[in-house]
Amino acid sequence: MDRNKLQHRRFDSFVATEDRECWTGHFLSVLKYHEKQSFDLKLKRGSGAFFYAQLDCISTGSGSESSVRITLTDITARKQAEDALQESKNQLQATFDAIPDMLFEVGLDGRIYNYHPARIDLLAAPSGEFIGKTFADILAPVSTNVCMAALLEANEKGASTGKQYELQLPHGKFWFELSVSRKPVNPGQEPRFIMLSRDITEREQAQRQMSDLS
Repeated sequence: MDRNKLQHRRFDSFVATEDRECWTGHFLSVLKYHEKQSFDLKLKRGSGAFFYAQLDCISTGSGSESSVRITLTDITARKQAEDALQESKNQLQATFDAIPDMLFEVGLDGRIYNYHPARIDLLAAPSGEFIGKTFADILAPVSTNVCMAALLEANEKGASTGKQYELQLPHGKFWFELSVSRKPVNPGQEPRFIMLSRDITEREQAQRQMSDLS
């Protein structure tokens, strides 16, 4: 915008409506504390197009002569990249949320590094106690052996499917089927695996009922 058109105009007239309250708060803070402050705002060009800017502000003068000196840096490209990254994260989270199975990232020793439970009521321990624990810390020995066997097979062959284990929870007995795949890692990093645990209780109960009738 032409320099002459900037003079005698309130700065907030260039601030996007949704950011004006934020700007006012920062402006008053700079005047009050007389310290340099930086923050991001959405601003409007003379053409009406919006862009994102980092504002470095410092108070000059004192009393009635106080003013705020502003240095602008266009950060539109960075902001767009951050928004795209956040959208990608949101989409990935939505994908995880849509998976009906419990998902775990584990090491070859059965230690849990991350997890995404589809149903908290099917966890063998409180949700906050999984990270850093091993299967042996959480599961009964028989179930632990099944999980470790699946990990060893996935480590050898790249994947393991079909191994089943049962879990006695406070609200009943449940059966699960495992699918495990080896996760790509950086050179020198310990092996990691993605393990999906699917609730097959209804199928198992139906099969047992059919066996009892035959």
